[in-house]
Amino acid sequence: MQNGKNAEIVRRIQESGYLREFDSGTKIHRPKPTIECNPYESYAFAFRRGMGFILDLRISSEAKILIRDFGDVELEKEYCDAQWLESNADIYRFCGGPEFPRDIVLNHRRGATVIPGKPLEGFLLGRSNRTIPSIYSGGFALTFEFSILDGFDIVHTTQLLAHVDEHLHTEIKRPIRSSLFASKKPKDNVPDPPFDDHSEEVCYGSS
Repeated sequence: MQNGKNAEIVRRIQESGYLREFDSGTKIHRPKPTIECNPYESYAFAFRRGMGFILDLRISSEAKILIRDFGDVELEKEYCDAQWLESNADIYRFCGGPEFPRDIVLNHRRGATVIPGKPLEGFLLGRSNRTIPSIYSGGFALTFEFSILDGFDIVHTTQLLAHVDEHLHTEIKRPIRSSLFASKKPKDNVPDPPFDDHSEEVCYGSS
């Protein structure tokens, strides 16, 4: 009887206009970010026993959205288990490769909120133990899937393009790069972070 009484109370509230059932077919609108990649400044290169990633990204949205985390890279239908570099210094650096001022790097921007008219722009730097497939040689374009996780725990995936550069890992001190998307320019005379020959983690990311 108690359930019958509750049902009757709900029915009366509905009739009064204070409570309406949601149509099960109604979809809740959630913002969807747009992920763009500048292919002219995005690279995949041989790094140690795997490969490195340099992705010049622009993440925008027509509504406010939280970028909780950067996801994985999927190449030829296989996940690469990408590791996005970390650094507490003013510069990100790959051992024997390019360097990037912190203010044009996205790696530490997890948890940032994208609002209309103010996209998240800069380089995302990472590495993987997976090697570049042999069918791709220097100058060829590498097509892959990339994903981000938003504040609703929804994964957004898009297809990106990067060029294979076989020489990035062999150039000891390549000039600091700037992002086509990022509004901030590289800093001059940025000091190198502390370097430890016995710590690979320090070498390519953290201080």
